This record gives sequence, C-alpha cells and structure tokens, in this order.
Amino acid sequence: GKFVSPETYGAITAPLRLGTGFLGEATGILSNMRSLSQKMTIVPNPGAQVRNIVGNMGMLAANANLGRDTDFTDMFKVFTSSLDTLDEAGLDRLARKISLTGVEDTSLVTRALKEYRNAGKDLTVSGKLSNAIDYYEDKVPFMKTFERIYSDSDSFFKGLSLLGEEKKIRNALSEAGLRDSPFVLDAFRQNGLIKRAAGESRLTRDLDNIEVMAGDIVKDTMPIYPRVGKAVRAVDMVPIFGNFTSFASENIRNSANILNRGLKEMAFEVPPKIRTQIGDESASALERQMRAVGAQRLMSYAAVATIIPQTLVRASMSATGTTPEQVDAMRMHLPEYMDGHDLVILGNDQK
Repeated sequence: GKFVSPETYGAITAPLRLGTGFLGEATGILSNMRSLSQKMTIVPNPGAQVRNIVGNMGMLAANANLGRDTDFTDMFKVFTSSLDTLDEAGLDRLARKISLTGVEDTSLVTRALKEYRNAGKDLTVSGKLSNAIDYYEDKVPFMKTFERIYSDSDSFFKGLSLLGEEKKIRNALSEAGLRDSPFVLDAFRQNGLIKRAAGESRLTRDLDNIEVMAGDIVKDTMPIYPRVGKAVRAVDMVPIFGNFTSFASENIRNSANILNRGLKEMAFEVPPKIRTQIGDESASALERQMRAVGAQRLMSYAAVATIIPQTLVRASMSATGTTPEQVDAMRMHLPEYMDGHDLVILGNDQK
C-alpha cells in the first residue's frame, strides 16, 4: 500500500525516527530543562509581561487598529464599556465570533513552552523528568496567574484587532451605501481581499462574511502559534538552535502579510460588471474607502517598524548624553548578528 519503494520510504522517514533511543532521551531531557529555564525567566518576569503587552500593542497599531486620536487606554475603555452593554446573547455571540475565527489561540510563548515540555513525555527518563517539572511548577507562587496574564493578554489583543478590522470594513461599506449589497463579497474576492465565505466550514457556520473576512485578516497579521510551520516548530525545540524561532518566523509572516494586504487594499478596484450592478457612485466611494484603509495600514506599519524604534534610540541617547560618535564606536565592538539592530542606550559613564 506504499506509494514509494521501501528504500525511499526509509530515507524520507529517517528524521521522524531521530527521537528514539539514547539520542531521543538526551534531546527530551535537554528540551525539558530548556522549557523550565525559559519559562521561569519569561513568564513570572514583570518585564517580560510588559514586553508582551507592548508587543501586542505594536501589532495593533501596525495594522491601524487604534482609533483616530485615541491610545490604548481609550481602546480598552471602549472595549470594556461596550461589553457592559451586551446581554447574555450578545456576549455569547461575541465569544463564538472570536473563538470560531481562530484568533483566541494562546500566545507563542506559552504554546511553544508546552510543546518543548511535551517533546519527551513518551520517553522513559525524560518523561519522568517532565512529570516532575509539572509537579514542582504547580508549587511556584502565582505561576498560574502569570501564565493566565501572558496568554489572556494575547487573546485580548487579537480580539480587539478582530473588532477593529471588522469595524473598518463595515464603515467602508456604510460610507459607500453598500452595507447590505450582495455584490460586495465578489468584489473583495476578485481583489484578493477575502479567502472564504461564511458557512464554508464548521468554524464559520454562525458568522457573517465580514466577520469571517476580519478573522482571516487577524490570522494573517497577528502572531498565532498554530500558523507556525512544522519545520520551524521542530527547530524551535532543538536546544542548540536558540530560543523561540517561532517568534522570528511569525514576525516575518506577519510583516509580509501586512505589506501584501496593504498594497492590495490600496490597489482596490471594483470590477466593471459589479460596478454596473452597484452604480458608479457607490463603486467609486468603496474604492476610495478601501484605498484609504490600505494607505493607513501601510503608513501605520512604517511608523511602528521604523519611526518609533528610531525615536526610542534618539530619546535614549539624549537621556544618557550619548553622542552619535560614541554609538558608532560601540557598534564596532558588537558581534555581526547585531548589525542593523536599533540599540536603546540604558547608561553611559562617558568612559
């Protein structure tokens, strides 16, 4: 019943058998120890918690999902106050919308750490070590609280991003007078802005097309662990290859998707057949709205990716009395992998 020869089958499945025997046990033990050390360094660390929240805020801003003349505090107040006005049916609808669109996946860190820890559970020695680590982790004060903060903050920001994307699409349709038009979905599809329609799968059965479209945007432009490729996850669990390769992978994927979507939105054009069906005035209005969404997305990404880091560098130089010449001299002594990094100066003794 095989589609290839036994020799070929043995060759292509060789990597899958590396986890057996002594080597598998050693790798499992190292993976468990790595998981424990990283978790204790990151999850209970207030600085890491702040970094996670600030990073999510950056992704929210990069996709232009902060309201005009508002900051994160305003968005948080609006989000929580709107929840207060929902009845039980409304809250249930919102919960199903967030979960069904797949944006409630836990954070990269917590999911990655769990996979590290589970890597050796089927093995004898490392499996016992993993169970021991699980036992003693439960004894660490406030560990569960810190884990919930880390993962729940990710879910919150993805939910906030989902609502922001949905609002932008609905506003564009309303401004064009096409909120209930049956032809808009096809226009989005022909411009490459929508991947699927509501009801095409079990996950989208109870959602409308705009909610599905917004959910797919968030999946493409926010860090979500199940979107990390299997090859990257495998490298991520090997102790000698560094920490959290999935972070770099998701940063690349998110950045590419933000740029790709922004360009498609800026190039949005209603096809001639649909223009005839909805009228030239509405079609032109929709084009202006979607192009504005794309321009704002690209400008926001450029600001978050370039202007803000450079501003932080300049501010740190000013606060510490560091000159550009001193920064250039410091860079000469940095390792090659630091080339191109924006460096925030924490202190300068002028020596």
